[in-house]
Amino acid sequence: MSVTNNFKFISFKIVRLNYSQNQSFKNDSVTKSLEISPNFNVAYKRKESTLFVDLSIKFDGPKIPFSLQIVMNGLFELGYDISDEEIDQLANINLAAILFPFLREVVADITIKAGFAPLLLPPINFVEVYQKNQEKKNLLQE
Repeated sequence: MSVTNNFKFISFKIVRLNYSQNQSFKNDSVTKSLEISPNFNVAYKRKESTLFVDLSIKFDGPKIPFSLQIVMNGLFELGYDISDEEIDQLANINLAAILFPFLREVVADITIKAGFAPLLLPPINFVEVYQKNQEKKNLLQE
């Protein structure tokens, strides 16, 4: 049995990485019990048969020992024509899910090198995130 992919993951790179420690924060074991709600953003640009997907994450606030913002760019090659609506869904669900493990690795690595326990981002259900974002857009349009 042969499986044919309609897109191909070419590469990824870190486009922006900003890190700074919150000097007023005093708890050293924070990353073990830290409840963080990262802000994810997925954006894409279409150029001929390639798609550039930016996946970004941001942590910031007084209860967090550091401020961290990462923007990662993934390059994908599409094997077929696709509508704008389909490309939005593909980028926000499938392609974001492909990039997410690389983002998780960068966050864990940065927190280790900053002297904390590794911060392991929890798994994300990108289908659910996409559906919730679509519902919000629909409510705003009404």
